Amino acid sequence: MPLGEKKLLPCLVKVYDGLDADLKLNDVVEFIGVLTFDPELTVHPGTVGESVDCIHGSFLDEDISAQLPASRVPRLHSILHRKLSSDQLFQAMPMNTLGQLYPDALSRSSFEELRSSLVARFTEVLGGDGLAAEYLLLHLLSRVHARVEPMAVGKLSLNIVEPRPMKDGSTSFIQMVSHTISTLLPRSHLMSLSLEFLNEKLIAPKKNYSSNRLMTGDLQLADGTHLMLDETVLRSGQLNDIGLQNVHFLKNMMEWQKVEYDFEFYKMEMSTDVAVLVLSAARSRLFPSDVVLPLRPTRGFSSDFPVENLWRWRIYLAAARAGDHTIDPTIQKVLEEELVSARQEDRSLGPEVFHRWLTLARLLSLSYGESTLSLERWNMVREMERRLTERLRVC
Repeated sequence: MPLGEKKLLPCLVKVYDGLDADLKLNDVVEFIGVLTFDPELTVHPGTVGESVDCIHGSFLDEDISAQLPASRVPRLHSILHRKLSSDQLFQAMPMNTLGQLYPDALSRSSFEELRSSLVARFTEVLGGDGLAAEYLLLHLLSRVHARVEPMAVGKLSLNIVEPRPMKDGSTSFIQMVSHTISTLLPRSHLMSLSLEFLNEKLIAPKKNYSSNRLMTGDLQLADGTHLMLDETVLRSGQLNDIGLQNVHFLKNMMEWQKVEYDFEFYKMEMSTDVAVLVLSAARSRLFPSDVVLPLRPTRGFSSDFPVENLWRWRIYLAAARAGDHTIDPTIQKVLEEELVSARQEDRSLGPEVFHRWLTLARLLSLSYGESTLSLERWNMVREMERRLTERLRVC
């Protein structure tokens, strides 16, 4: 498995009648079926450990695993299956149960209330910085909703810069942000970018033809996963060839939402959808982000996380993230005029800035439960960007 050191028991899933045609690499799938596995059939006393080691050592070998009996590698004969997207968080509980517990969880009237309380929680985590809380919310709602090669439309990587010592009491700022995100989202991972980590092993998958395995890497992630990069642990030193490749892999994911799989004789780029948050003590030069946000805390960072609204916040994030969004032609004309005017006032504004504004406007509308962009939300985005520009100018 790409993440974690714990060995997991492998399983061969048999899907019949061509129903596996819609399954692809890195999908998260829920299966219901008949399991056949009885290790005691062929394991003699004293050889259990050896048998398990054999399974772990060879389960990804296509030739060996497929031929081993069910006493060595369990089989699941699938009856039903469904792919689970990251937006199906509420699938973890039956819908009728959710309706009884939170009857207004997805109602339009509750969206603004949930949004307000969640932004307030983020503000506490970020030391009272309300602007940072707004950008963090929009970052968590971002996803790739279209591709216009080579661009991944909808992504919003975020670099939060906290130059002060990263300790506040007994809990580090990094740990508090990581805990908050992992509590709210179904899939998240914290990657500490120390020099030793970057130089040790490749984080992108690579095919090993000797064992006939695709050797997994830390970037082999399911769509909808949130990835947090801790750059504060990176100290001065030299990156070796592996480290340079890993930096390239991360930059490629952040910019184009693609991961390069190495099949030795050729390389293949796989599209992905992973929101990346970079936490650093200075503006990250290794990993340029769509939004760079210097943190301006006014009080201590809060590690307390109330649980009374937890499930409603989770449902809110899933629903807002999955929402559809359109721009009315009349609003589109106004936006075009504003973009032309902004370009005339500041010639340094490039297409990437305009693209970011449109992405932020879409996400801000969705965060309020709105499916169309209004001038009110557009003006709110322009004000957020103005405040951010002033903050960056001071830095």
